[in-house]
Amino acid sequence: MIRNIILNISGVGLPLLIGLLTIPIIIDGLGLERFSLLSISWVMVGYFSIFDLGLGRALTQSIARLIGENRISLIWSTFTKTLYAMVLLSAFGALALLAATSSIVQLINVPPSLKADAFNTFYWLSVGVPAVVLFNGFRGSLEAAEQFLAVSVARSALGCWMFIAPLVILPFTTDVGAIVAVLVLGRYVLTLWTGVVATRSMRRIVAGTPSDSAPLRDIARVGGWMTVSNIVSPLMTYIDRFFVASSLGIAVVAYYTTAYDLISRLSFIPEAAFTVLFSRMSKLYGDNGAGASNFLDLVSSCVNFLTFTFSLVVIAVSPDFMALWISPEFSRVSSPILSILAVGFFVNTAARPYYNALQASGRADITAKLHLIELPLYLAVLTYCVSSFGIAGAAFAWTARATLDFALLAYVKTTVDGEQERILRRIGGVIVAVGVLLAVAQVDGGLWRYLICGTLVIVQLTLWKRLFTHEHHILVSSSLDTLKNKVLTKFKFPARGGPNL
Repeated sequence: MIRNIILNISGVGLPLLIGLLTIPIIIDGLGLERFSLLSISWVMVGYFSIFDLGLGRALTQSIARLIGENRISLIWSTFTKTLYAMVLLSAFGALALLAATSSIVQLINVPPSLKADAFNTFYWLSVGVPAVVLFNGFRGSLEAAEQFLAVSVARSALGCWMFIAPLVILPFTTDVGAIVAVLVLGRYVLTLWTGVVATRSMRRIVAGTPSDSAPLRDIARVGGWMTVSNIVSPLMTYIDRFFVASSLGIAVVAYYTTAYDLISRLSFIPEAAFTVLFSRMSKLYGDNGAGASNFLDLVSSCVNFLTFTFSLVVIAVSPDFMALWISPEFSRVSSPILSILAVGFFVNTAARPYYNALQASGRADITAKLHLIELPLYLAVLTYCVSSFGIAGAAFAWTARATLDFALLAYVKTTVDGEQERILRRIGGVIVAVGVLLAVAQVDGGLWRYLICGTLVIVQLTLWKRLFTHEHHILVSSSLDTLKNKVLTKFKFPARGGPNL
């Protein structure tokens, strides 16, 4: 499990480093308006996964289940039929985006001087839809086969190319459409490579086994309510940038997206852990739920401790960091956004263990229904906050939505498990922490902010030591022992007390 977490971290850690090095150069070369258009194209690529209707994740679960049940004869049929369906869905998505290009350009309030560039950008984005959708399918099959190294390589290459491609094109042109064309070309190359690796992996698994036909409706049924979450959740994640562009102009988007992309990429460590811990939770719930609640509390406690500390650090250094990274003028607008989003990052990460636990226990319908409830509320709050408070309002609306999402997920999961006595402990502490972080984010930058954040870190360490239960100590000790043994085995260090060679 530790090895898989490390592989997932490396898959997004390198793109983070490349992004930190290249974003100031890209902003300087393109200007705010063109960089904003490029950042919106990055957002659109992330949202293209809706066109697979959840089949990518359903494919992961279906193949993993077939492997676990030793029904190898159905794997090849499941793999190929799902990919055929994804080809058709991606073609529909490409045509839909192409038809909607004019409306999207009008929605994001593109200035007349950039309209031709914007049309070219979205035309090329529509060409890239099949590559994004098929990559999800190939990645899903590789994850089911536990080929995390190939997945990590592909994700890392895609993330790095997103920043490297603009640098390659900038000496020749500042046309965002040309940059997106190169991005799309690179994505097709990596999708082709991932497809070859996934196909070979599936063939190795089914080698020598006669293939039986698997009905596609079984795969679609696995997706079920998960498909709803896969559509609604990205919509709530990405729609804020379109509201900012539509209401305040596309040039302002750069201040928001730079802060948002930075905080989202800095979440790579918990995200990488959640990817692997999801399978651990699934096994625990499959074993009559034995130990699942304690494991959930362990994960939540560790995640909340780490991300609260991390958020305090981001809030403390955001004005100085943004000024050094890009410019003091950019920092004056963007660093308050980064501070508010750091609060949202904390509470959004706190919600993930409960989200994963509900899906691992077979209750994907609950997460989907909660997202359907949250969507209209979020749209209403986002509209009001952006119109009243500008880009800071967008950041606050996203943080408020993440807080509601956490409270609902934690309450429902605890109630479903019949553990109402844990509700106050699970929800109350996080809500108080959100209030504290928001209060600190309002303190003017400088020495006072550093002192307050440092004091809170010390207080948190003291509370953590008191609140950590005996059961948590046992679980953490066993995890550390497992990690130590893996390191000793991997690098062949002698165990303590063993012979010195």
